[in-house]
Amino acid sequence: MSEKAFTDSGVAGRLGLVLALGGTWTKHDSMRCATSRVPAGLMVLAARRGLWVWLACPMPGPVLVSVVLPSYNAEKFLADAAMSVLTQTMDDLELLIVDDGSSDSSWSVAGELSAADGRVRCLRQDRNGGYAAAMNRGIAEANGRYLARMDADDMCVPTRLERQVAAFESGTYSLCGTARFQLSPGGFVIPSTSEHAGLVVETWDDLMGDRRRFTDSSVLTALGHVRAVGGYRTYTRAGQDVDLWFRLIERFGPVVAIDEPLYGRRLLPGAITFTPGMRAQKELVRQLARERRDTGTDQVARGIAVMVDPAGEVVNPADAEWELGAAWLVAERSARAGDALGAAAFMRSALQRPGPTGGGMVRDARRVCRVAAMGVKGLLERRGRRARSLQPGTSL
Repeated sequence: MSEKAFTDSGVAGRLGLVLALGGTWTKHDSMRCATSRVPAGLMVLAARRGLWVWLACPMPGPVLVSVVLPSYNAEKFLADAAMSVLTQTMDDLELLIVDDGSSDSSWSVAGELSAADGRVRCLRQDRNGGYAAAMNRGIAEANGRYLARMDADDMCVPTRLERQVAAFESGTYSLCGTARFQLSPGGFVIPSTSEHAGLVVETWDDLMGDRRRFTDSSVLTALGHVRAVGGYRTYTRAGQDVDLWFRLIERFGPVVAIDEPLYGRRLLPGAITFTPGMRAQKELVRQLARERRDTGTDQVARGIAVMVDPAGEVVNPADAEWELGAAWLVAERSARAGDALGAAAFMRSALQRPGPTGGGMVRDARRVCRVAAMGVKGLLERRGRRARSLQPGTSL
């Protein structure tokens, strides 16, 4: 399913994820369920905070894919992320939600999802240890032949896992990832004009040179592969995914990437950060990969402590300027996609960030006006598409 089809089919919407899978349903006031018999099996209607979603609930059977979803204070988006997994076109999966010491109601949301669908298993960490530690907990508990990643504030298209399994099984590969599309904070798909190349085989050198086409949280691989290399390593708080991808490639061969946006990354104001410490940690991952290439091992494997401490580092003005520009850009794109609240959130974030001197209020006023103009343009485009769709013999 393409990015446009994802939007047009109603998978992404203002309140989150809506999937129409047929059958009859009954409205409920809370997270209560009603079932109806359809050829595909049992259908369960779950509701949370006014969002009505169909969940496909097949009869229990062998697990092909275990999806591990680490969750930390993700109460707003967890249900959307989980439901985009539970409504995949393949049924033989399990979803392991690993609560990483959340202080909000994420654990309750996970419990409600588990009560509504027997494929959901909830695991809880005693304290927040980071997503790598949460992933390792899920890896230890997983039962599937394959392991897939999923972030708690993202969503994926219904055919994602089915297509990844097919691509992974088409050759001898270490992992399979997909390209991504972007979601505004409110769940609107942000239009993209990027061209995509289908299946692409990528190597260690592509990952080292950051020329890859897949996004980290979209990855699917064999569960046995991950266990064979020891799972995630927790010597750093950034770059753990890439560290694992390098070790998988070194042991099991190249990557097969589906250069088509099957995974949606939600853009949130607090996520646009790029500090010197993050850069140093990501470079450390590549330094260790080069060390393994040259010597067959690395400092972490030998038990030598490696740590990058970002505390006290001076923020690079170029990084701050990049963050500011990115915040305004996402505000514009969110407005054009129809997410006024998301655009406003990014505008607030941009106005609160330090930026280059000069221009001051005049510069910011111009940017606000541009965001508003993008919102009007998006509204007119949507009205135009609707008007064309009402004319006989036309298609969008």
